[in-house]
Amino acid sequence: MQAASRIETLYLGAALSAAGIGLAGVLMPGIIKRDFPTRTGTVTGLYTMMLCLGAAGGAALSVPLATRFEGAWGVALAAWAVPALAAAAAWAPLALSAGTTSARPPAGTAGANPWRDPLGWQVTGFMGLQSSMAYIMFAWAPTLLQDRGLDPAAAGAAASLMSLGQAPAALLVPILAGRLRRQRLLACALLAATAAAYVATFHGPPALIVPGMLALGAALGGLFGLGLTLIVLRARDAGGAAALSGMVQGGGYSLAALGPFTFGLVRLESLGDGWRGLPTLLFCGICAGAALFALGAGRDRVVGGRA
Repeated sequence: MQAASRIETLYLGAALSAAGIGLAGVLMPGIIKRDFPTRTGTVTGLYTMMLCLGAAGGAALSVPLATRFEGAWGVALAAWAVPALAAAAAWAPLALSAGTTSARPPAGTAGANPWRDPLGWQVTGFMGLQSSMAYIMFAWAPTLLQDRGLDPAAAGAAASLMSLGQAPAALLVPILAGRLRRQRLLACALLAATAAAYVATFHGPPALIVPGMLALGAALGGLFGLGLTLIVLRARDAGGAAALSGMVQGGGYSLAALGPFTFGLVRLESLGDGWRGLPTLLFCGICAGAALFALGAGRDRVVGGRA
């Protein structure tokens, strides 16, 4: 009975934390559009970089924390509530000073519904497919590296290099994107780099594994930052950014969640001689699909009309 109660508490806590993360993630593009309208790229880059560093810190420090507390995983995981509480304390004065009033959208923009605009679907498709590639790598990179002959420890260390490559690109790409009128070429260049780094890492000589994983992380981090930046750039105002963010992140991440599952099915079905071929075709196909969406999402337009 006690074990069942602990499992139920675990699931409840995970659901509550996921809901909080999801709501915060959806609201941030609107806040950036409202409070930093002339520096959207820079602020989005800082935000994206901190997301990457936070994820890397959680992955790197959870095991040492558990070791420090003599294998008490519950205590180690609960320790990550401390940064969340610190963030809440930092936000509280801003939230209280804002009062209860909200800014009205400019005339003519209240009816801009991203669900009825092809541009909203294009940004959603790009966000979902680029996130799918990242999720595939987070889930499968260590296994793929072991299949190349690395032992589990070496495979884990090599996979962690993605996190090192992510943060700088997650900062710099949004800054660059914010200075461009159109982001199509930037998106396609990052997608081509992602495909090339994947092929070099998992099909090239062993000497390319380390630089390939760093390049793969940089390309994926840049794509993630670009996806968040497009939400801000393709919205006319803060309200539009919040609405578009809800569509893009809700729909996009639902699509992205299918990536690791589909990749795993393809990999299991293609075990044997040349098994890496079909998974590679799937990964590169996702890159190509994201590029098609990027051609529309990267145009100099906003939801509900031309910029």
